[in-house]
Amino acid sequence: MPTTPDLLRRALVLAAGLLSLALTPAAHAARDSLIENGNFEADNNRDAWPDEWPRLGENASWESENGNRFLRMKSTVPDKMVMLYRPIMLPAGTEALELKWRWRVTDLKPGS
Repeated sequence: MPTTPDLLRRALVLAAGLLSLALTPAAHAARDSLIENGNFEADNNRDAWPDEWPRLGENASWESENGNRFLRMKSTVPDKMVMLYRPIMLPAGTEALELKWRWRVTDLKPGS
């Protein structure tokens, strides 16, 4: 069973992963995001999954709430981490990045 420091480490890894979802250059407006479909809204190929994002199988679903699309990731097996990532190419000469994201955690239970 994971300990509280293990759960905190996992939460920080998740936060770091989510940081990469909203990676934008500080000198650019949000519309110039480095991440194509970084807001998970587009599904132009109509496959019921956000374009440009890898599928996570049964541990994730593409949801909508109050008109906003998002990925819901769920860990159902103890000591197994669910994560989503994709490489982001930074333009040559990038000197600074501005990171923004929103996340919600529910039912996080510390180990004993």
